[in-house]
Amino acid sequence: MKMNLYKAVIIDAFGKSIRHVVAPSARQAADFVKEYYRSIGEQLTKNSVQRLDEHLNSEDRLGLDDMLRSAPIGFAKQAAIGWIVHATVTQSLRFYRTVDSDGAEAFIVAPNADIGSALYLNSLPVAERTGRRFRIVDGLESLPVDRLEGAKRLLEFGPAGIAQFDPERGWFVR
Repeated sequence: MKMNLYKAVIIDAFGKSIRHVVAPSARQAADFVKEYYRSIGEQLTKNSVQRLDEHLNSEDRLGLDDMLRSAPIGFAKQAAIGWIVHATVTQSLRFYRTVDSDGAEAFIVAPNADIGSALYLNSLPVAERTGRRFRIVDGLESLPVDRLEGAKRLLEFGPAGIAQFDPERGWFVR
């Protein structure tokens, strides 16, 4: 089945966002976004899609043709290595905070505390993983109000991983 790349403009409870969707038609791309929101229990206010692959210049097409030949319907992202398709998040993501025995903290986006713990430990150098004592708690509870909305925005689409805050960029997952 021939796939196309669409730009989806989405308006939800958190505002406006732009995502990329791989699908055979605009209708299927729009339906995919609606179904995704239904599956995560979020309200979708508006969703419009526009075909994008026909309008990209050669610099922005790295990996695109290969992706369109083999990708399933889903969200896509342009990365340094070219275009890639995300696995669709079927579980709601949560925002966690770890506090270790030394008082250091990290923020994690994950579907549950077990995966959050694994992501945290795997982010550490190998020598620091052994015997590490930490606790994992709800990360949204301790956030200042000005950082709360950005953290909730990460939970909308993910990805799971270690979250960091930059005063200029806001929250992002590395």
